[in-house]
Amino acid sequence: MLIQQLCYYGYYENIDKGVTLFRHGDFGKNWYVILSGSVDVILPADDNSKAHNHICTLGAGTAF
Repeated sequence: MLIQQLCYYGYYENIDKGVTLFRHGDFGKNWYVILSGSVDVILPADDNSKAHNHICTLGAGTAF
């Protein structure tokens, strides 16, 4: 029942590969459900380089 209500107010969005959904420290205002594909969760390295730390990969069926 709750999932149906959420789907009523939600919308489908096709996001291209490489697009950043949000950055560390951003205020959360969206809830995503992965229908297909995957999302990499990365954080910038502690130093000021362009390196990053891969935290995990979220797949289909995951909500965040």
